[in-house]
Amino acid sequence: METECDYKCESNDTECPVGRSAWQYFTTALCKNYCNFSGRARRKEYWFFVLFSTLIQLGIAFAFLLLFVALILFLASSGEMDESFVDNVTMTGMIIFNILMWIPGLAFLLPMLGVAVRRLHDTNRSGWWLLLAFIPCVNIIGTIVLLVFYCQEGTIGPSEYGPDSIPRDDKGLPLD
Repeated sequence: METECDYKCESNDTECPVGRSAWQYFTTALCKNYCNFSGRARRKEYWFFVLFSTLIQLGIAFAFLLLFVALILFLASSGEMDESFVDNVTMTGMIIFNILMWIPGLAFLLPMLGVAVRRLHDTNRSGWWLLLAFIPCVNIIGTIVLLVFYCQEGTIGPSEYGPDSIPRDDKGLPLD
């Protein structure tokens, strides 16, 4: 759903940022800005990326769980299940589940780091703040601090990290 607007992006972005859907924010962060650590990301882009990447991983986990339960029920109905067989099937299922969860996790890792750094840039903070989440014994407090930063409104107007991430009218009010 493309919308027309009078807003002119200061960057090389050819899309109109007004009227984007949640899915467009996700796909922009995932595809167009896959490994982009420069510029700014508004709250919508960050939180829609977090939402959809989490939903995709939960969907994969739920689908696998359903298939695994169906397999167990099928094998139970055949009458060929003993304790060692159940242990082997359970262990194999756990290995496959971990592999299936690591694939999207790795696919979303670089875009998630990129959108997190750009979100910090939007609040006029360096991307190095992200390291708070990785320091042992500090990571719980650091994660809470980062969560507060991610929820804050971005800096209005241009900053050292780029133009305003929210299109605004002549009075400085957001267009969407």
